[in-house]
Order: sequence, then structure tokens, then C-alpha cells
Amino acid sequence: MTTNEDANKINASLDTNEDLANYIDSVIENLQNKVGEASTHINEKLEDMTTRINGLESSLNDILARLDQADQQTTEENTTS
Repeated sequence: MTTNEDANKINASLDTNEDLANYIDSVIENLQNKVGEASTHINEKLEDMTTRINGLESSLNDILARLDQADQQTTEENTTS
């Protein structure tokens, strides 16, 4: 084998290795982007759920407060009658 043939094989091997490395880098970058997008989407959904749960909690507290008031009024009316 001549020196030129050896050099050509080495260059071809380097190109293939570089191509593989570039492909792997590209795949990793795509996966990182997808994971980042999924993470952002999940965080947005969690924030939305937190807002809804806080709203429900506030509504339930208002309803319970009204029921307590109604019970107190009923008790007062019964004791004064």
C-alpha cells in the first residue's frame, strides 16, 4: 500500500468519524430541545393547575363562610324564638 492510499483511507475515516460525531451532536441537540419544550409545557400546565386549584380553594372557603353565617343566623333565630 502506498502512502497516498494510506492518507486517503485516513482522510475517509476522519470524514466518517466527523460525520458520525456531527450526527450524534445533532441528535443530542434535538433531544435537548424536545426535552426543554416538554419541560416548558409541563411547567405551564402546572402553573395553570395551581391557579385553578387556588381559585377552587377560594370559592370553597367563601361557600363554607356563607354556610357558617347561615348556621349562626339559624341558631340565633331558634334561640330567640
